[in-house]
Amino acid sequence: MSVPVPSFSLLSEPWIPVRDLTTGTYRQVGLTEALTRAHELELVATGDASTPAGQEYAVLLRVLLAAYDAAAGPADRAEWAAAWTAPALDADRITTYLNRWAHRLDLYAPHRPAFQADGLTEYPRPHPFLNPVFLGGKTGRWFGGADVMDRPGPLPAAEAARYVLIRCAYDVSGIKAGIGGGRTYGAWLGPLGTPTHLTLTARTLKDELLLNLPPAPRAAGDMPVWERPDPLPLTPGASAPVPGRLAWWTWPARLLRLLPDEHGAVTAFAWHDGLRPSDGTSAAARSHDPLTAWAGPDHRLPPPGAGWTWYAGSALLGCSPVVEHAVRAAEDGILAPGLRVRVRVSSTAYNQHFTVMTDSPHAACTLGSAALLAVAGSRARLAAAAHFAASAPRAIARVCADHPDIVQCLNLYLPDLTTAWAQLVDGLEAGQADDALARWRARVTDAAVDLAHRQMRTRTRIPAHKARVAAEVEEQIRRYLAAIPPHALPLHQGGEKAEPAARPAPRRKPPVPRPRRATTAKRPKTAKRPLRAFGADFPSPYALSMDPRCVVSYPTILKRLREEPELTAEEAASIPPTRGRPAAPRA
Repeated sequence: MSVPVPSFSLLSEPWIPVRDLTTGTYRQVGLTEALTRAHELELVATGDASTPAGQEYAVLLRVLLAAYDAAAGPADRAEWAAAWTAPALDADRITTYLNRWAHRLDLYAPHRPAFQADGLTEYPRPHPFLNPVFLGGKTGRWFGGADVMDRPGPLPAAEAARYVLIRCAYDVSGIKAGIGGGRTYGAWLGPLGTPTHLTLTARTLKDELLLNLPPAPRAAGDMPVWERPDPLPLTPGASAPVPGRLAWWTWPARLLRLLPDEHGAVTAFAWHDGLRPSDGTSAAARSHDPLTAWAGPDHRLPPPGAGWTWYAGSALLGCSPVVEHAVRAAEDGILAPGLRVRVRVSSTAYNQHFTVMTDSPHAACTLGSAALLAVAGSRARLAAAAHFAASAPRAIARVCADHPDIVQCLNLYLPDLTTAWAQLVDGLEAGQADDALARWRARVTDAAVDLAHRQMRTRTRIPAHKARVAAEVEEQIRRYLAAIPPHALPLHQGGEKAEPAARPAPRRKPPVPRPRRATTAKRPKTAKRPLRAFGADFPSPYALSMDPRCVVSYPTILKRLREEPELTAEEAASIPPTRGRPAAPRA
């Protein structure tokens, strides 16, 4: 009796966590329902009402974008505007396309399984190691907690499908097992582990997909991984060019293969290094992924710090393709003036060798209404406000570094400024730009001063001295931040390279004069004469001590020549030692 081959179609089986807006419930749907009913669903990163995990959200959104863009994505702004104003996405084109590739979107297909490498037949890894918590060890916080690795029983197919996407996108570097034995060295980080991600959020999945999909025709040779005409090469570490965003959103950075049991649950899997982009991960992400943020032509936007809810404001004016796309849609009047544009920024931190995921910082805030973003002056004020807040930690570090009584100042993260940022946006929308910016700058300055007082470590424990140092630091921080112009921008956003404030003269203790030590006249150097002994000349006492006729050690010869100048070199080497057993000449 043959064992039935399990099947798990990613089109119809539930595996994408969403919130159904018609019923208000959280559940999981297949790829077809997620796109055809996108106007009635909201994408979440877990199957319940918990806070979405940034990495899971990022990979799910990219797969949905790749499927929709390949099926019915807008090629120009006219098509995008038509899709935005339509009540739903084009269900006929989406269904036709997905049904065409249904055989490549089955998680357990015997040939070309979804997001996996065909031809792998050995499954050395047990299923708990597929869980993304494994990337950060049992202390990982970013995929649901450490206890998931200890759950008994095989892994359900829905979780396994999401874990495969996360492993391909965020896997750590280091040594990987080779196919058929051996090892592969120097594996790269996953394609989503390097850049900073910036996405626009919306109430419905339909609006979220369109806001994060700048219109563009399909590039030559660009296709998602399920459209590849040939199977993935079973050569760990092979390189290949990235033709476009469809390929990059589904890039097979790891070669994986799941082993299901007769009930369709995963019991083991294969895991090897996969394809590497020919131009490098950062270059490929910069060229083909609009859901990334950059602080100039070659550098990613720095990862957000803890509690930096204002951080996403720096996405304005040129560092994020999706924000530029939303701004243009607002300027063209396609977005409703009252639509609130919200931004989510996330990043991933690894250890020194990029072999363990150490943190997943994230921030979210509102950029205001579409009417606000349609005005260039308002966008510039928001970007300047975010830049001012980013300058506060630098001001603290600079002032503390110049002060002689401060040892160090750690954890330079401003406190949560969510309320202050929301008040700034409300003030700009109400037409009170100057007052709103003044209140924002005052709030950031007070937060910076309070942070410096709590984090700095002084050289003295005397309360009066500590109070004096705190007063001096507060004055210098306020002077530094007050000198930053209200509309100053970073250099990569058009700012001018100017010193924001002159550094205060550091307080240095006057040097204490020290008396110079009396020096004695050095004896003139005399030429060394060879030592005459045993009828020969020796260049040094060490050479004499190595002669077989010498009966004492090298230190003894030195001591005798120094303390008994009347001895000749031969006598110093031939007189037996006075302590211990008499020495005989060396053979």
